Amino acid sequence: MLRDDLVRLDCAPLVIRVPALPQLERGQVVTLDILGFDELALELDCRLREAAAA
Repeated sequence: MLRDDLVRLDCAPLVIRVPALPQLERGQVVTLDILGFDELALELDCRLREAAAA
């Protein structure tokens, strides 16, 4: 979790927007469900599955 709705992936050098994230602490680890992707635009469609305890 970076800020607002920005999330940095652990497994790839990519920062993505995840709409409708609850208020979380910066650096908090979250688990996402990947709903879809666009290989040309390098975009992921994700939603929050769970947030690890801070």
